[in-house]
Amino acid sequence: MAEIVLGGIYPPLPTFFDTDDALDIATYQHHIARLAESGITGYVVMGSNGEAVHLSSDERAVVIEAARSAAGNEALIIAGCGEQSTRTTIYNCEQAAR
Repeated sequence: MAEIVLGGIYPPLPTFFDTDDALDIATYQHHIARLAESGITGYVVMGSNGEAVHLSSDERAVVIEAARSAAGNEALIIAGCGEQSTRTTIYNCEQAAR
């Protein structure tokens, strides 16, 4: 396997929610756009700061897709996919790779 060397800055992103505890994708994407102005290399989404343990697999996929959409194709997205279940982890990895 080829070695991958990551250089640059990859801030962990929090996940934003509205007052009804639904995902606040507009605020999330605005946050990414603000960070992009500072020359960020990529983003860590659904990490320990990203509320991943509190989201369903479908919600995780929405957040990862929102990050990709806001960040554009130049930024690297590092997506946390781990779960207690191996099957769910594999499913989350497949969803994140889309």
